[in-house]
Amino acid sequence: MPINIDKQKLIVNKNIIKGANTTWIEQDLLVPDTKPDVVKIIRVDSNVYITSKEIMDGNIKVTGQIAYYIIYISPDGEIKGINMSYPFVKVLEDKEINKDMRGRIIPTIRNIIYSLPNERKISIKTEVIFRYKLAEIGEVEVLSKINDCDTLECKMSKDSFFNILEQKTEVLDVREDIMLPEGLPGINEILRVSKEIVNTEYKVSYNKILVKGEIKTNIVYTSINNNRDVFSYETNIPFTGMIEFSNISDSSKFDIEYFLRNFDVSIDMSNDTGRMINISAEVALDAMMYEEKDIEYIEDFYSLDEELEYEKNGVSVIKNKEEIEKSITLKDNIGVVPDMARLLDYTVDISNLAIKISGGNVYINGNIKINVMYELTEDKKIESKTYDMLLDTTIPLSKDVDEKYINVNMEVMRGTVRIDGNNVDANIELAVMIYIDNVETINQINNIKEEKIDPSLFDSMNIYIVKKGDTLWDIAKKYKTSVAKIANTNDITDENKIDIGQKLLVIR
Repeated sequence: MPINIDKQKLIVNKNIIKGANTTWIEQDLLVPDTKPDVVKIIRVDSNVYITSKEIMDGNIKVTGQIAYYIIYISPDGEIKGINMSYPFVKVLEDKEINKDMRGRIIPTIRNIIYSLPNERKISIKTEVIFRYKLAEIGEVEVLSKINDCDTLECKMSKDSFFNILEQKTEVLDVREDIMLPEGLPGINEILRVSKEIVNTEYKVSYNKILVKGEIKTNIVYTSINNNRDVFSYETNIPFTGMIEFSNISDSSKFDIEYFLRNFDVSIDMSNDTGRMINISAEVALDAMMYEEKDIEYIEDFYSLDEELEYEKNGVSVIKNKEEIEKSITLKDNIGVVPDMARLLDYTVDISNLAIKISGGNVYINGNIKINVMYELTEDKKIESKTYDMLLDTTIPLSKDVDEKYINVNMEVMRGTVRIDGNNVDANIELAVMIYIDNVETINQINNIKEEKIDPSLFDSMNIYIVKKGDTLWDIAKKYKTSVAKIANTNDITDENKIDIGQKLLVIR
């Protein structure tokens, strides 16, 4: 006979998967006609962007571009720069992916290998890691009440869950014209550009979210007065935008992710002083509106005098999230340079750091790569050298969590490199953000039916010896009695505490 039940519905992230795909992207870059021949490559930097993604059954099709910044020496001994972008299309295969999933793919450049076949061609191989975390957004139903059944024992739970209300994606078009400040010379050539999104915040206004932030931008260039002199300029480019949602309430909360989809810096050619810079960028926003919904539901149940048949499907869902923030400071002498060396520029690369999650800890170790470009002032020779800075640290978590439910993001908050005599000293501050998805398995129960059983099949009295992992609920369910009856019979005051080896009198 079917049993009448009540359910509550949630919209949740479920069936979470996490993975990484490593690939090499090869390009032959031809030196533009407006640039002189390449005698020696000093350094190659690059940035990778994802412009679009298509999630399908078994794979993700990723479209994007790699922007290359090449610093080289010309036949006249001048420092020159080439800035080029090349598109790519990659397919990331994973049999667990399905077309109903959503999530973010984060590309990271781990290695660049380059060669100079001739003075007009540069061959580059770029190792890119595509890390992804996806989840299926869907409806789950939890059993909240079983009606008209006095002989059922129900184990109730009460918890708070992320109930997803709405998701939106927006792309902001950012354009800014900047005049170099007094004291800095005009730009002859841009050698390198680095950038990151910082200082993000949002504010709720009616049914809209007003977002704002800044793109922290560092431009390394040669002077218009002397193309052997290298300067750098740092500025923050503001951006603002608006995301419209339906039915925002006082209980609504928001999770917003920001990432650059494109970025370009150029010299304003209408200004012959080289002091005006044109910046254009695209900032993509992934926004989710949710509420923390308190739900009381039936975790388990059984009948005292009937056998129950039902369909049960366990679904892993994100219940809530936890964040851990840690700052790591490293200070050391990382190497030496020849006499009379003048620091021109440096980069800090943390992409080779390995992250391992095990036993309730996050382990981070490996070498931070610090590339230093310097000039030997006596003969005006430009050199570049990469130094290693060892990091080995452990960050404890509040509990042991499956690796696929943890994201670890690292960024360089501050980096200072200086040349003191022959010594190269580095002071690096890293910010580590650990995002933990607290996941719980919800049993979806359907089609409950009951059948009468013969009471003679069960003894009216039993002696049970408690084993490891036993609970009063499990014991009561096995012998078709109640937790309260076992507790009263055995003078147990705390139903959650029984001891291994303890003898219990179980009366049905």
